[in-house]
Amino acid sequence: MALPMVHLGAAEAARKYLEINSLPSYYLGAIAPDGVHMLEEYTSQIKDKSHLGTRRGCDTAPVAEFLGRLPEFEDRDYALGYAVHILTDIEWKYSFLGEFRRRYQADSSPVQERNQAYYNDADQIDLELYRTWDRREEIWQALKSAEGCELPGILPRKAAQLWNARTLKWYGEPRQFEIPIRYMSLEEAAEFMEKVGKYCAGFINSLLV
Repeated sequence: MALPMVHLGAAEAARKYLEINSLPSYYLGAIAPDGVHMLEEYTSQIKDKSHLGTRRGCDTAPVAEFLGRLPEFEDRDYALGYAVHILTDIEWKYSFLGEFRRRYQADSSPVQERNQAYYNDADQIDLELYRTWDRREEIWQALKSAEGCELPGILPRKAAQLWNARTLKWYGEPRQFEIPIRYMSLEEAAEFMEKVGKYCAGFINSLLV
């Protein structure tokens, strides 16, 4: 699904329309669901739980149910960021990923297997967002002070904390790409972040009134 910088960009776009008190908690929530990858006991079933059962479809009902449980959670802003992450993945799968697959299938001479081509392009776009996005440094400072919270039956606190540490480190590590971006663009990713952020805020606010 979408990578951390895209998730943070969508969360930042949504933030303009949401009532957020703790930005560190909110931004961490926006990347936290992928923290299951840091768990020793990781399985695809665990990731299904962390993504509220939405990985194989586009049904937003589980997100609405999650938001209905806001009073149960110890950190409301973290949970709102979490909801933005899940909604962003759903929209990414439906629109951005769908377009990538169409372009890949139309390529008569692909130079990589589809999954490799996806991460080749997505990683390079995420790295470029890290380097050029004017909001990135402020968000990084917020993430450095974020602690996360326990979401019982969904995601343990330690998974979010480990993923946060990995995210803060990953973009500074040296890496080279032999194949340039082929099926996506930075401009399309930036447009997606703004569009989906506004959509996420509208979805959330419609359930909180």
